[in-house]
Order: sequence, then C-alpha cells, then structure tokens
Amino acid sequence: SGWDGAVEAAEGSLERCGRIDRAAMSLAAKRQATGSISYDDAVDLAAYDRPLEARRHAHEGR
Repeated sequence: SGWDGAVEAAEGSLERCGRIDRAAMSLAAKRQATGSISYDDAVDLAAYDRPLEARRHAHEGR
C-alpha cells in the first residue's frame, strides 16, 4: 500500500541520510519504486584524481 511504501521510504531515508525531510523522502520513494542501479563495470575515478593531485602538489610547493 501507499502507507507501507511511505514507511519504508522514511526508514531508508533515516538510515542513509540520518534525517527525514521532503527531499530525502522523495528520493527514497523513487529509489524504492525503481530499484537500485546495478553497474556492469566498476567506476574508475583515477582520471579525476590526477588533476587534483597535481593541484595539491602545486599548492604544497608554495
């Protein structure tokens, strides 16, 4: 029922976000309705790490 879904969304929101508000409830309800996303390939964030590391090293050299 709608009530059960709302309760599950509230529980999920509280577990993931530590709070219950309108935005968190909306996201939790949508996630519950559509299910979790399953990615086939692992995400490689190394491409983002390189520029950040270069910037960090540049600031350390000051």
